[in-house]
Amino acid sequence: MGVILLLALLACIPAAIAKLKGHSFIAWWFYGVFLLVVALIHSLFLRKKPKNPEPVPVDMRGKVN
Repeated sequence: MGVILLLALLACIPAAIAKLKGHSFIAWWFYGVFLLVVALIHSLFLRKKPKNPEPVPVDMRGKVN
């Protein structure tokens, strides 16, 4: 029981790092539960997700302005 609780708490570390970089906490928490060491290393190398990418203006014919 104690090992499961410890694993669940440690899985919060890669999940929190990924959340700070704009990714899903829940998805990364599950990833951390099953592959803690891999998820931790992976989360450290993640790039930050852009929040609102700039839309590209397109005219009526589908050409980029």
